[in-house]
Amino acid sequence: SLLKGLDEVEVQIIGEDFVENVKVKNLSLNGMAFTTPNRFVDEPMESEVHLIITLEGYSTYKAIGVIKFFDAAKGEYGVLFQRVQKEFKSDFRNMMLSL
Repeated sequence: SLLKGLDEVEVQIIGEDFVENVKVKNLSLNGMAFTTPNRFVDEPMESEVHLIITLEGYSTYKAIGVIKFFDAAKGEYGVLFQRVQKEFKSDFRNMMLSL
């Protein structure tokens, strides 16, 4: 199931002076949703975010995205990927097919 798959995904936000693990709510080839208790950017909407995505059993990938959704009360963010390492897409598809 997809929920089982999310247990095998780790994502970190990479900032200028911090690295933070986030809780992945949803992940696709084009973007992701996550929660974090910390507001890591003053104006989240349309802000660029640098991510490190680890797919357990596969590899670690760098991604750059733009925040397209933000819910301050829940600490939820939605990110549209702008650039992601090319291997991520094929590895992610293989991971989903194996669930």
